[in-house]
Amino acid sequence: MGQFTRPYPSRFSDGTYGVYYCAAREETAIREVAHHRARFMAETHMPPQTLVFRSITAMIEGKGYDVYAASWRWLRSDDWTRCQQFGREACTKTEMLRYESVRDRGHAAYAVFKPRVIRDARHARFLEMYWDGRTITHWSEIGGDIS
Repeated sequence: MGQFTRPYPSRFSDGTYGVYYCAAREETAIREVAHHRARFMAETHMPPQTLVFRSITAMIEGKGYDVYAASWRWLRSDDWTRCQQFGREACTKTEMLRYESVRDRGHAAYAVFKPRVIRDARHARFLEMYWDGRTITHWSEIGGDIS
């Protein structure tokens, strides 16, 4: 629930309210996280390192707008200005948005505005992303038995 308690600017928020981002499939979520984490790591000049993330499965149920098939170019742009304006309006009228992932085209992502929409959140697995000082090069599951 950190996204709701510590809002920050994102595609559909100017930072004055929180948004929980998720995807219909794990690969889509991983691609989105890798892109945004790489941006942060580059902006803060972080040295090469392994980043650990938790994959969570959950159900989302609620009222939403489906803008997946919308032809608005700004919806898929890296300039979030218009998306943030749309998000500010949408969060007062609905609980979530369904949209096409920018990092995994052809697959659905969700912007959830209300925590009550998220149900049965459970840990699925741990993942590592490898930051080489310039980009996320690859990711893998952390696993195996400890003997």
